[in-house]
Amino acid sequence: MFFNLILLFSILLPPLSMSSELGRNWILNKDHSEIIFEIPYLKFGKVTGRFTQFRGQVTYDKDETLIERISIVIFAESINTGNKLRDGHLKGKDFFDVKNFPKITFISNEVLPISPNRFKALGELSIHGVTKDITFKFRLSELIKDTWGKPSIMGEFNGILSRKDFGLTWNKLIENEANLVGDEISFSGQVQLQSRKSLTDSSKHLIPINASLRKRNKILRGEETPDIIKRDILKLDKKNNKLKMINSPKKVDSSHSSTWWLAYFSMGLIGFFSIITLMFQGKQYFINIFSAEYEETGKWGFVSDIIVYSIGLIYVWAMWVIGFSV
Repeated sequence: MFFNLILLFSILLPPLSMSSELGRNWILNKDHSEIIFEIPYLKFGKVTGRFTQFRGQVTYDKDETLIERISIVIFAESINTGNKLRDGHLKGKDFFDVKNFPKITFISNEVLPISPNRFKALGELSIHGVTKDITFKFRLSELIKDTWGKPSIMGEFNGILSRKDFGLTWNKLIENEANLVGDEISFSGQVQLQSRKSLTDSSKHLIPINASLRKRNKILRGEETPDIIKRDILKLDKKNNKLKMINSPKKVDSSHSSTWWLAYFSMGLIGFFSIITLMFQGKQYFINIFSAEYEETGKWGFVSDIIVYSIGLIYVWAMWVIGFSV
């Protein structure tokens, strides 16, 4: 559970050399980065998890050939081991105590090249209010461009850490005086680094979470042509890779089932006779109330006609809306 500590340094992975126009500061693109950890459990088993919220930055020296500084912040509240009860325990005072120590941080003191594209980072890791020196290794790809043409460097990292060094000592004894949870935490993962001057937009839309977003992305990639495009309501501008509205979509009559129409006309027929009865009853009501003054061609006769016919028209309008406009 305390394994999460390790993850923090993972994100520090930096790139080797960049062109000067991209700037000195490269930041971590969280959409394509991950921090994973693993810790022994019940002697031969293991528990794995990750942190989902973090940020990081790599700074190059003036010559853009050496890594000057790596800094990373992990939000302890974002720990996820796939079990809410266990995650709650990890966030509590037995482990990270996230209310009092919400952040895990790493700041490098030195980054040393080991071999082509391989490095070793030495720095200070702070967890649960305790700061210790730590070292981990990573390797980086060459400068490449993503699908949107943005310069990127991919990296992968791994390392080992002792949770007890940071005061995370909670445990329980099982058979043969063995500990329930191990001490040594392994961490690994990957990161995508991009220049602060040239970032890919936040990608909530890159991994769509609903059918409508998935369909939109397929349209933009040219993998699918929707009915609305076939009806010339939307047009795909391939040059700008955007959908443009040509005409407002016209309402199309609902295709109700035969059972629906049978019920509709049955209720309509019943309603029709009910309205006719109501109209006659309403007319009779006026005659009875204003019997002394009532004349068919007089004021009250005119008012009664307006009211009863209005009731009939409202009913006809309501049936039209229900059957042909909804």
